[in-house]
Amino acid sequence: MGGLYQCQVLLEDEVVSSLAVLLTVLDPGKVAHHTQYLISKHGGNITLDCSDLDGEDVNWTRVGDNSVVENGRHLSLIRVDRSDSGIYVCSVSGGSKTLNFSLLVEHTPVVLPVDPLTYQAPGYPSSLSCEVRAAPVPAVSWYRAGSPLPSSGLAMTSPSVSRIIKMVEWCPAYSSRGRQG
Repeated sequence: MGGLYQCQVLLEDEVVSSLAVLLTVLDPGKVAHHTQYLISKHGGNITLDCSDLDGEDVNWTRVGDNSVVENGRHLSLIRVDRSDSGIYVCSVSGGSKTLNFSLLVEHTPVVLPVDPLTYQAPGYPSSLSCEVRAAPVPAVSWYRAGSPLPSSGLAMTSPSVSRIIKMVEWCPAYSSRGRQG
C-alpha cells in the first residue's frame, strides 16, 4: 500500500531520530521490469540474454557501476568468480523497459580475519566472532582444542571465565562447495 512511512528511533520513549519515506505504487501495466535469478559455479561461463525485450538500443549495466558494461542483446561472463555476483540490468529504449539478472556465483567458504585474540576478566562472559563469506550459506561450528562446542553460528558467547587460560578455538565453515577453517 502506498503512502508516507516513517522510521523512528526511540530512546526512553523520546524520538531521537526519524526518517520519512514516500512509497508510490506504480501501475503494473505501465512498468516493464522483470528479474531473473541465476546461479553459476566459480570458474564457469554464463551468458545473460536480453532477447525477450523489444527495442533497438540495448545496454547492459551493473548495479553499483553507472557505466555501460556492454551493448547488445547478450552479455557473456567468462570464468566467473565471486566478485561477479551482483545485479546486471539490460535496458532497452533508454530504460523504458528493463530486465534484471541477479547473479550468484557459488564459491567455497572463506573465513575472514577477525581479531584472533580476545581478552576477558575472570567472572565475565566472553564473546567470539567468526566472519565467513560463502555461497551457498555454510554451516559454521565452534571448536575448542579439537572438541566441538555447544554453540554454533558466526558468534559464540562463552560462559564466565573462571581463570585466565589460553583458548585455542576456531570456526570452520562447510558448504556444498567445500570447507575452510
